[in-house]
Amino acid sequence: MSHTSKNTENNSVVLPSNNTTWILNPTVPTLNNNTEKTNTICEYCMVILLIISVMGIIGAALAYIILAIMYLVQDYDIANECKDSSLWAYVLTAVILALFRSNAKPNDTKKDNNMGVLICLGLIECGLAIWGGIELWEKSCSDLSDTNLWKIGLVTFILQVICATVFLVVMPIVMYCIVFKDSKQYNTPALSIDVV
Repeated sequence: MSHTSKNTENNSVVLPSNNTTWILNPTVPTLNNNTEKTNTICEYCMVILLIISVMGIIGAALAYIILAIMYLVQDYDIANECKDSSLWAYVLTAVILALFRSNAKPNDTKKDNNMGVLICLGLIECGLAIWGGIELWEKSCSDLSDTNLWKIGLVTFILQVICATVFLVVMPIVMYCIVFKDSKQYNTPALSIDVV
């Protein structure tokens, strides 16, 4: 007569079979109702945080555009008196490009050109940031540096430096690391160049 006994101290099961005792330790954790409820709650929290983050980014972008337009109108006369500075034109250009930036994508959806689009955006942002730096610190009048237009120009400059750094430095490094990791995993060269 053979029977199974359960040892409750270490959660092992002793199964007698042909005078040999086997101790089985579970390697796959079993899911119970508490774990499933915890996972569901975590998933809901992550979705809520994602929605809040997206709404925050959209709200910040709208606030930036509205304030920039408002300051462009408010400080037009002061900017017009400062003949050497093109800060007003810089902020206007940055706002117009910010409105169209969200629609930057390749026309051909069959090809994966997203990295090329990001590099082009990074180059545009870098060029605008250079122009903004010159307008803010080299060509700015003393009357203009105390205005809200100068402050929104500074915010624009900072955002452009961050975007240019992400698109031109961080993204290529991340892409290289991903390609290098994949090539090590499959034992293939990271970059293969075919000479015809």
